[in-house]
Amino acid sequence: MNNFPTIWGKFSVVYQLIAHLPPGSEAATRDIAEAYRMVPLHPSQWPAGVVWVSDSLFCIDTCTAFRAAPSAGAYGHVTDGGAEIFWNKGLGPLEKWVDNHIFLRIRLEFLEQYNTYRKEWNWLFANEGMKQTGGHIWFGAVCPDTGKLEELSEDCSKPLQDHSQHMLRSEHDKLFTFCLQDIDDTSEVIGIIWERLKDQLFSTSTLYIGFIWDIELRIILLSPAKVNKYLVTIHKWRKRHAHVLQDVQELYGKLLHACAAAPQG
Repeated sequence: MNNFPTIWGKFSVVYQLIAHLPPGSEAATRDIAEAYRMVPLHPSQWPAGVVWVSDSLFCIDTCTAFRAAPSAGAYGHVTDGGAEIFWNKGLGPLEKWVDNHIFLRIRLEFLEQYNTYRKEWNWLFANEGMKQTGGHIWFGAVCPDTGKLEELSEDCSKPLQDHSQHMLRSEHDKLFTFCLQDIDDTSEVIGIIWERLKDQLFSTSTLYIGFIWDIELRIILLSPAKVNKYLVTIHKWRKRHAHVLQDVQELYGKLLHACAAAPQG
């Protein structure tokens, strides 16, 4: 993975973004349809894509495989490019985790103020440059005012733009810098196809990477589905007297994920 670094909109990065949003901001999440299928394999890599169907039938999968280690980086480069295009269009802030994207939008009345804040972030990050931790690309620096690390997936060099006059939209959407159709106008040109049934429309709360992010109340909750899944895992763990390493790793990963939303103190 270190050889295929990419952007991850992990918990701390999204937390950082949401914590600094102006009042009245909203979020929407979207998944890319058939994500890995959009990245074809070079013919020289086809031998690695041979699939056994039966004793007399084999086929070749000519697209990147979901669980192949290099595929995450190959696909990540594609979505990193998509994110860069959205940022250059002034659509954002946004973050992503593989095919899952979270788009944040602010009210027009705060646009100038928020762009000024982004300039401060850019100045802070420009001195540090792009960083890489394992397979993760990020920008960040210790804020001189708070002494805390501020980390994002972009350098904030591109200001957000007002797209509210580009097309007909609802009266509510006119209050914000952009809407879903503005995202579609760009994604259709660059070949990104969204899984419409998974769209979560703009609201003051949204589900992303297993957490419910309430922007208005500044509350983060583990989703009910994750709570149930993790409880089942814990109950199964307690019923067994011995565990293999994989059991330990799986439970640890789930608990680590849940701890992100737990109060610290």
